[in-house]
Amino acid sequence: ETPGTLSDKIYEAWQRPENVTRLTLTGTLNDDDFTLMRKTMTSLVEVDLSGITNTSGVNFEGKDNLMTICLPKNLSKIDSEAFYHCDHLYSVSMSNSVTSIETSAFKNCYSLLSITIPNSVISIGSGAFENCLALSAVHISDIAAWCNIKFDYLYSNPLDYAHNLYLNNAKVTDLVIPEGVTSLGESAFASCSNITSIVIPDSVKSIGSYAFAWC
Repeated sequence: ETPGTLSDKIYEAWQRPENVTRLTLTGTLNDDDFTLMRKTMTSLVEVDLSGITNTSGVNFEGKDNLMTICLPKNLSKIDSEAFYHCDHLYSVSMSNSVTSIETSAFKNCYSLLSITIPNSVISIGSGAFENCLALSAVHISDIAAWCNIKFDYLYSNPLDYAHNLYLNNAKVTDLVIPEGVTSLGESAFASCSNITSIVIPDSVKSIGSYAFAWC
């Protein structure tokens, strides 16, 4: 009921923070609560935040033992470096409330296997998934949203998303371009050396230079 009292709640339940492995929360959390989860709750591997009311401020930066997380249902953005260096994080669940994924949000999440980006997302920051070396699938759940996402990267075509997500550092093997996409930008998928299958729809009318270089 009161932000900052997560530690009290755990002790009231006759638990010690460092022994808790799984946690489901409701209410509103503040920085003290997230600091407790990041630094003191050293055994915490699974967190369900779907019932909290935070629209931002979720921060697990550097919590390398975290494995799965369910984000708040009304979270509007995933902050910059929110999950930076969460080395063992492999599963993330987010709702259609999320509109932006900030710079380096999941950078160095080496164990992240797949991610589904909801159709509410309109902005993805540079290097959002940099060095996600186990990433084998990136799903954007709405075709129109994919065509309109703004990628914070120095490329003129919004479909140069491969560089923005750093797919060339990942293990993506199968790539399907959604129907409705009209062009692929210069070097869009360059160095995506693990891709073995690409499906390009009839809607694509132009493909930029070096789009598939070194594939």
